[in-house]
Amino acid sequence: MQVLFYDFIMNYSAILSDLTTLVKEVGAFMKNERLDFNFKSVEIKGYNNMVSYVDKEAEKKIIYKLQQLVPEAGFITEEDTLKTSSDKAMNWIIDPLDGTTNYLHGSPIYGINIALAKKEDVLIAVTYLPQLDLLYTATKGNGTYKNGNKITCSGTEKLKDSLIMLGFPYDQGEYENKYAAILKEINASTHGFRQTGCAALDMALVAEGAADAYIEFNVFPWDIIPGILLIKEAGGTISDFNGGNNYWEGKEIVAATKNHSEIINLIQKHW
Repeated sequence: MQVLFYDFIMNYSAILSDLTTLVKEVGAFMKNERLDFNFKSVEIKGYNNMVSYVDKEAEKKIIYKLQQLVPEAGFITEEDTLKTSSDKAMNWIIDPLDGTTNYLHGSPIYGINIALAKKEDVLIAVTYLPQLDLLYTATKGNGTYKNGNKITCSGTEKLKDSLIMLGFPYDQGEYENKYAAILKEINASTHGFRQTGCAALDMALVAEGAADAYIEFNVFPWDIIPGILLIKEAGGTISDFNGGNNYWEGKEIVAATKNHSEIINLIQKHW
């Protein structure tokens, strides 16, 4: 079904239905390809930063369908399989396979991330973990859902009572020691931290209240934009490491609950 921009707000349910069908079809493709996966197909984009034909083919499949759904929207994608302008009024933000390294090694923790945004205003988001069959969806002003059931962030107020999801970027550069100091203090002053290797899952866990915050730097829009709407609509707070709003292109994010201010204070001690 084709949906024009002026019709979009009235067609959340139709868009979500089509996106659900799409991510499940692409997820089935990923699971099937993993059965006979050959590491010889892997390309190296940078240190510990890999991509396979599965990432690229999944992105092509997603783009083909999304072009039909909202023809006037542009694309911001990880694998850059489509050369298009990203300065349009609306853009799809896509990570076709978040957790590629997990996928390549046979871990079930990988996901598909899709969001539609008007400039930096995220309107709709879908995160799907094929191997776990977990579907998270959100539309602006309408809450966040996991497999059709409404979810909310935890009510945890204190950092000492929090479980933190942490991302570990491939290239930490000059920030390696600073980030290590943050991790050390978090480990000593909270219920601990966890790392899945999949930002899509990390942020979804915060949205459903299974974790109390997600922190990472050196991230890109396709890593976090879908999760941002999931968490906001579930009652969470999003910021950069300074507590501001420069997380879209700033490459750093704190997604938290009522413990947000404590987390920012902790980060600022070391950052």
